Amino acid sequence: RWGALFVAGAQATSLPLVIDQAVLTDSLDASLLTLADRGLAGAVLERRKLAIGRNLAVGLALAGSFLLREATSFLALAFVPLALAAACAGGNSWRRGALSLVLTFAPLMATDELYKDWNQQRTGARFVTTGAQRHLLDGLIKSSQFDPQIFSGDTPLDQAARQVRHDYSLDEAARASDILFHDYGRSAIQISADVYAAYFQAWREHPGAMLRTPFLYLKEWQAKLTLQPMES
Repeated sequence: RWGALFVAGAQATSLPLVIDQAVLTDSLDASLLTLADRGLAGAVLERRKLAIGRNLAVGLALAGSFLLREATSFLALAFVPLALAAACAGGNSWRRGALSLVLTFAPLMATDELYKDWNQQRTGARFVTTGAQRHLLDGLIKSSQFDPQIFSGDTPLDQAARQVRHDYSLDEAARASDILFHDYGRSAIQISADVYAAYFQAWREHPGAMLRTPFLYLKEWQAKLTLQPMES
């Protein structure tokens, strides 16, 4: 009981409270992911079958999250173990378990495909977003401070990144994208595709540098968000 009260209190006075004060979609996205997580976890903890309606609600929550943040397509992979556990909860048959997995992930997959189809009709190319040209490129530039060989090639992306790389800031990703557009004639869609290819290549060839990069985002004030948002 006291543990539950502590968790509820920490949640109510931590990062969600800070995000709720911002005019951003982060809060709604986080709430949808939390609802999806709680919907699946409830079935596992209570060891009962997940009702079809509730199961579908979980799937719709993931689809709604995708419409706010395209990264949900990747974040959904973290839901797979919990979804499998929920599918097996309550002694489900394999058919009922399979249906549970379909209801959990089919809405997200369908929304992803429909979004790509919509973009293809508008632009002639199938894609979800071109945000990678800044945000994934920013991650690559930051990783290159640990391993400069990430941009050692002769591709337009490598050359542009080497030109702007100085203090490893987000502004450098924006400047690299501008260079690729103006000097190399690459469109936003093409730049995004180039960055995705380079990003996955970096994970294959320079995993050490890529693993070190997330630690750059850990700050002391984030620890204070646990219970003292106003002090951070």
